[in-house]
Amino acid sequence: MSRSRLAAAVMAASLFLAGARSASAQNNGNPSILQAVQQLQVSIDAVKASVQSVETTVTGISAIETALTALQSAVATLQTSVNALGSDSHPNVRLTPPVDVASPDLASCGFVNISSQSRTIQTEIFTLDGSLAEGPYTFAYLPGRGNAIGNSTANFLYCRFTVLDGVKSDIRAGMSICTNTICKQTIPAE
Repeated sequence: MSRSRLAAAVMAASLFLAGARSASAQNNGNPSILQAVQQLQVSIDAVKASVQSVETTVTGISAIETALTALQSAVATLQTSVNALGSDSHPNVRLTPPVDVASPDLASCGFVNISSQSRTIQTEIFTLDGSLAEGPYTFAYLPGRGNAIGNSTANFLYCRFTVLDGVKSDIRAGMSICTNTICKQTIPAE
């Protein structure tokens, strides 16, 4: 039954009961009719309360639907932001994390061309403030060949490798922390 029909039925029953109450006030001779009218009034009051409860629920569902729409919009915006973070705006560059290279140790930035063709690689060493510490060194390397550059020390440093005629997956690269005689640690470039 639709809400409008249910409301009309409740109104009609309320009018009927109002008339029945005034009639029962004048007719005290038939208590069973009076009891039936009173029970009908209790039933109509219960139906009225149910209709109000349904209306409250419908209003709540509408509010939930509005909130869900807003949430879907927020999730879509967040997904777009996450996708943008994951996009590779420099598909030909590999970087190492910054490393504290304490004196007398030295930073050395090395790579190898793992592609099947010659690649031109530019290698640079930077400080954390973005200043160029060494390089750029740019050379072409045959497949399976590589090089390492660097004698920088006493700073937080990172290496940048740029494949000028390819993509970063054409090389493997990293920063090694070395003494004058041996390398102690290598940090891979991402």
